[in-house]
Amino acid sequence: MSFFNSQPPSFSVLKKIHPLSIFLALSNLSFILLFTALSLNNRLAFDDFYFLANLNDHGILQGTIFEYNNWSTRWASVFLNSLVLALTKKTSYGLLMFGIVNFLLLSLSVFLLMTNLFHRLTKTKQNAYMLDKFNLWLRVNLSVFTVSLLFITTIKIDETWFLLCSSCTYLWSNMMLILGAAWILNQKQSTLMSVIGCLAFIYIGGSSGPVAIISILSLLLFVAYSVRLHHGLNSVNRPIVSRSLLAFTCCLAAFTLLYIGEGNRVRESFFEEMNILHCLLLNIKMTGIIIITRLPWVLPYILLLCLPMIYFGHYFRGSEIDPRWKRKLLWLTLGYGLLIFFYQLSITYKTQDVGAYRALFSISIFTIVYVCCIYFIIGKRLEIGSKWLTSLLYIPILFSSVLFTYHLFTQQEITRVYSQSYDQRMQYIREHKNQTATLELPPLAPSGMLFTAEISVDTSNFVNQHFKKGMGLSYPVAVKMED
Repeated sequence: MSFFNSQPPSFSVLKKIHPLSIFLALSNLSFILLFTALSLNNRLAFDDFYFLANLNDHGILQGTIFEYNNWSTRWASVFLNSLVLALTKKTSYGLLMFGIVNFLLLSLSVFLLMTNLFHRLTKTKQNAYMLDKFNLWLRVNLSVFTVSLLFITTIKIDETWFLLCSSCTYLWSNMMLILGAAWILNQKQSTLMSVIGCLAFIYIGGSSGPVAIISILSLLLFVAYSVRLHHGLNSVNRPIVSRSLLAFTCCLAAFTLLYIGEGNRVRESFFEEMNILHCLLLNIKMTGIIIITRLPWVLPYILLLCLPMIYFGHYFRGSEIDPRWKRKLLWLTLGYGLLIFFYQLSITYKTQDVGAYRALFSISIFTIVYVCCIYFIIGKRLEIGSKWLTSLLYIPILFSSVLFTYHLFTQQEITRVYSQSYDQRMQYIREHKNQTATLELPPLAPSGMLFTAEISVDTSNFVNQHFKKGMGLSYPVAVKMED
């Protein structure tokens, strides 16, 4: 079969090539089963017990207000965290239910964004033919595959996806950004989507400062650019500009509430003050640390799994080569670097350090988008035979199928043993509820891709203290020292 013919190009290769369909389905199925197994065996850990103690003392709403005034002003994520913790007190499947909601909501957000982006790319009759082939089943599969890509390219999967207090902040803020972008690009007028979009940007502003700042700046620049070029005045782009202004207002209002909270003043007392010039210079170093020492952990996965964008770029190319392709590559690279710089800037100013691994989930997403854009431009210029072009679809999907199948069989057993050791520890504590002296606990099994709930041998360690308060214990706890 030739990929270069007089017929309009389509995505039929994804539908008619039987082996590719099988491996795409296998990859998605393996990922879904892996994610379900991890969510089933996930347990509360680390700072979750701090927030559990807060919930036990103050309840959901008052606990959110107390936290806002005394430590964390991330009022939206703290509220969600408290809701899920309350659910875990009602049922042992609370974290499993939360994990399933995360997967479904992220898949839906990606699905909506992908669909709306494709609608805006397919303006010609030739591309409209492609839209007809880009059916529901294919979009669902590609959406799940994209979620699996986001998962495996996360710098620290355990912190970002399975530590409850962390996922409510960093996973959800980025998920809401994807959902909000899908709303802005939606071509249909929908009151429900408008409400959902506004709530998404409110959540961003009330949960993650760095994501909120990037969102606010990006929306402001986009609106200013559109108005300057008068694009915002025509009937096609007016809804996008109007939604962007509304999203900007919602995000800014929620972020302002986050910023002025008294808890920020408390946290700032633990860090040194620094002037703007020193912050900018230090941030150059922090940005370099991210690019040189953090991104290489996941960059090979990104480079390999994004290869299909070369294929798609090839089929979106016109009859003439874009003479500005080098300039586009340059601007993309500059924009990518500035995006990382400004994302890290607020973290540098506040902590004088590089962002925590869980906070770098956004950096992984920025890198995926950057690599996809680069590959797309390359695909539009690339002269390549049909067999090599098809291999750009096969290789990533075959690799992901093997990768997730391997992780499914290994992680299912590792995390099952871990969850059993965790549950046995909890039972051991219940059996020693009248303990007065320090209770030494057997070590937990390795947690694999999950965030471990292990404590320290030191009873004064903050992890031990959080665990003690969260469990409502009157005696110190420590893990037994290994012989």
